[in-house]
Amino acid sequence: MHVVVDYAAGVEEARAWLIEHKAEAQLSWPQIAKFTDAGPSTLSLFASDSYAGDNNKVATKVLAYRDRLYVQAEIIGDSPMVPEWYDTSASRRITE
Repeated sequence: MHVVVDYAAGVEEARAWLIEHKAEAQLSWPQIAKFTDAGPSTLSLFASDSYAGDNNKVATKVLAYRDRLYVQAEIIGDSPMVPEWYDTSASRRITE
């Protein structure tokens, strides 16, 4: 199933989130660019409200990246706890 989301209305929201995310995660523009499919200089200009290109297109990529991070965090939060390891004669045979 392919979900399509319209992010066109969120240029300012995307810009604010991108600036905050970069600072909190201590990431560089090239690092973020790998996850957004937007160039590092494009992201830098977009964040400073100086990008002369299609801001809606960049915002769409930024908000999609944000949503992927959110979903990944949910998946990690829902994963079961790893049980404690019990050293037994059978476990020693397996690991030797």
